[in-house]
Amino acid sequence: MVRTAGQVIDDAVLGSLEYSVSELKVPLIVILGHDSCGAVRATKDAVEAGEMPSGFIRDLVERITPSVLTSLRNERHEVNDMVVEHVKQTARRLADTSHVISEAVEKGQTAVIGLSYSLGEGRAELVSGIGEL
Repeated sequence: MVRTAGQVIDDAVLGSLEYSVSELKVPLIVILGHDSCGAVRATKDAVEAGEMPSGFIRDLVERITPSVLTSLRNERHEVNDMVVEHVKQTARRLADTSHVISEAVEKGQTAVIGLSYSLGEGRAELVSGIGEL
């Protein structure tokens, strides 16, 4: 399990996932977003205000901003809609960025799925899938 605020991908996350796929033969990577995500809300607030936060929170916001902008462009203004968009984009970015993971997906050894988890209901909904299990 690799946990980051806002499901952001950095070099340490990529290294951990590539290791899990290439060495441990992990067959499934799950990108799990959840409703009312604070990192996505912070990004939405930053985009709407036109002001970036300071410190390393800025790094999170910068990585989530494309998903928030896509959601807004598609007339999806709710944070939970932005979470779903961010899960989709994160899954796609992971498969596009890592040659190790994309090759494992192409060979049918690994799949990448995106889920959106409802904290109140305790249920997860499939929002994206790359590869076959």
